[in-house]
Amino acid sequence: MNAMCLRATKIFGLITTVVAFFSTSLVSQEVSILEEVRAVMEDSRVQAAFEYIDSHDDETLETLIALTEIPAPPFAETERARIFLELLNSIGIDNSYIDEVGNVIALRKGAAPNPETLVISGHLDTVFPEGTNVQVQQMGDTLKAPGIGDDTRGLATLLAILRSLNANNIETKNNILFVGTVGEEGLGDLRGVKHLFTNSEFVISSFISIDGTGDTRVTHQGLGSHRYSVTFKGPGGHSWGAFGLVNPAHILSRAVHYFEIAADAYTRNGPKTSYNVGMVQGGTSINSIPAEVSMQVDMRSESQDRLIEIDSIFQRSIHKAVREGNVNRRTGPTLNVDIE
Repeated sequence: MNAMCLRATKIFGLITTVVAFFSTSLVSQEVSILEEVRAVMEDSRVQAAFEYIDSHDDETLETLIALTEIPAPPFAETERARIFLELLNSIGIDNSYIDEVGNVIALRKGAAPNPETLVISGHLDTVFPEGTNVQVQQMGDTLKAPGIGDDTRGLATLLAILRSLNANNIETKNNILFVGTVGEEGLGDLRGVKHLFTNSEFVISSFISIDGTGDTRVTHQGLGSHRYSVTFKGPGGHSWGAFGLVNPAHILSRAVHYFEIAADAYTRNGPKTSYNVGMVQGGTSINSIPAEVSMQVDMRSESQDRLIEIDSIFQRSIHKAVREGNVNRRTGPTLNVDIE
């Protein structure tokens, strides 16, 4: 379970409020940005906004607890999304809705004639499965519950920032889009964020995701990932009576072996690149040749070129194992593989 003490809203408010004042053209100009940050931090309205966030910490904690206790397992974020939207509307927003995939979208308009759009995002889903007890336990100044830090804390922070901006009548030049996304965890595969960037009516110039339990680190680089579901299909049969048929479980194991050997050597050097066979499924009994087995694979890298290469290693390993399995079978039809 995630454990945390929520006292970092103020620093998140600082980061997001400052960015809201930035013009995107300055992002690559470090000196100009630092000068603008100093000017914003000295603004009396911004200082008042920080003080508001700090003085309303109890309200933020109450919101955090209430949202945490609404279950939101992967692909079942609907109820939490509905409540989150209601909270945004109660604070005050210019336009809000739930989009086609379930993201909560709330626009606070900027004052510029042609404003750019900054997204401040937290994700609605948690990694914990349906049926998990999500009641919050308080131990001193620490709150404990599944998903409270990842990422219900992010949602509570978004609401605290919006409250403070409105309460202190802070007008930003650019739009701020407060977003609760779906499908961040596991097989959700970032479907909410992907939909936001490919189907949004807004041209998004900057994006901040408030996620996790730490307040001392800002991630400012992208991490690429490729994910696959691989299914090996054969005729299946009795382990004794049909012995000699190609066995999908054996071919999957061979593929993983080839991939592990090659990927391990490749990832020893260069920009960090990872690979993982996270789930293996299939078979019906100990004395049956399975008709179908599958695995789910995740690969990541800081380098696009290395991600492409580790993917190629993976693909070659799969096809090599299938070719050899089909050549070596003693009887029956060949095995097929689906890579999705």
